[in-house]
Amino acid sequence: MLKVVEAEKQGLKTLLEASIPAAAYDSSEHPRHCHPGTRYRYIDQIVDWGLNNSNHRHRIFWLKGPAGVGKSAIARSCAEVFAAQGKLAAAFFFSYPNQRDDPQRLFTTISY
Repeated sequence: MLKVVEAEKQGLKTLLEASIPAAAYDSSEHPRHCHPGTRYRYIDQIVDWGLNNSNHRHRIFWLKGPAGVGKSAIARSCAEVFAAQGKLAAAFFFSYPNQRDDPQRLFTTISY
């Protein structure tokens, strides 16, 4: 039994070393969510799409815009809504300036 526990600890350690925990939606290093009372139209649209409450049939919701307009804040706000409803499966927030930009660490981070 002790060998199994040690193997699990080693496996988690290895997974952590290949991950970017700061990219998780609830990391203290991640940008803040939207200011209260703002961007509800976008957040509601994305949450409705994610819960299949809309007429959208696309499997990917592409949120785009110039740098600095608040895409990450909208995404984090949506992640918070999903988490509060017990519907958040995973979230990863890429950020080049904060060294959260390695796509090879996406799945290891989600797994961790």
